[in-house]
Formats: sequence, structure tokens, C-alpha cells
Amino acid sequence: MSFVFDANNVGSTTEERLKGGQVLVFVCKEAKLKQTNAGDGSYVNIRCEVAEGPNKGKTVYNRFTYANKSEKATEIGHKQLAQYCVAIGKQKISDIVQLEGVPFVATIKETESMYQGEMRKQFELEKFEACDSQTAARVNAQAVLDAQAAQASSEAPF
Repeated sequence: MSFVFDANNVGSTTEERLKGGQVLVFVCKEAKLKQTNAGDGSYVNIRCEVAEGPNKGKTVYNRFTYANKSEKATEIGHKQLAQYCVAIGKQKISDIVQLEGVPFVATIKETESMYQGEMRKQFELEKFEACDSQTAARVNAQAVLDAQAAQASSEAPF
């Protein structure tokens, strides 16, 4: 068996990385209301993907405190969730899935937290804003094309 490989045919080998301070277009792909580990509160967890550009498809999770024994934590979480809701144009929500599928702009915030005894970098979103109409139309059109391509590939014979 022979092995031949030419890295020149692969293209760029440097991957764009998310960085704190970047302002990008995102789409929430999944929203869930979850119980805290302590069982004394709840939070909204959203899974967002970068919608365009070199970081397209990268995932960032964000949490909004929904209920907490600390009134201040609940207040902060509700303010953050309200900012997100205004950015996606949905001020009144009656079902958690209404938080999904609408493009928005946010700033990436880089933080560190202790995980299993070591400090790890993680990303959060802040400064949620609405997309301009052209960006929203472009992102929504691409989402339709992506869904059609995914369906076509799942229907293709093996």
C-alpha cells in the first residue's frame, strides 16, 4: 500500500478561533429551560451557532438565570434574557422554542471558570442586538439551503 499526500491541495490549515470582543451574527439552534444542579433554581440555556464568516458553525452556549434564591441573580438573568428577546424581536414568549431560529448580533465575552480542578476558558454572549434586515434575510436564506442539502443527503442511497 502506498501513501501520497499533498498539503498544498488542502487549502488553509489555520483555523479561525473565536476571540473575546468579536461581534458576530448568531442563530439560536436550541433553547431549554433547565434545573440548576442544586435544584433550587432554573436557567434558560441556549445553544447558538455563528451564522456566517470564517467561524460559521462554531457553537457558543449561553445561560440566563430564570429563577434563583438570590433576587439579584434572578433580576440580572431576566435583564439579559429581555435584551436577547428584544434582539430577536420576540418580547413575549409563551414557549421556550420561540427563542430559536432568529438571527441576532452579539459580542463574545471570554471568561475563565474552574472545571474539575483546572481553569478553563469559555465563551459567553453579551450585548445582544437585532440584525439588520439584509443580514437576517441572507442568514435565513442560507438556513433554508442548508436544510435542503441536509435532507437531500439523508435521502441519498448509500
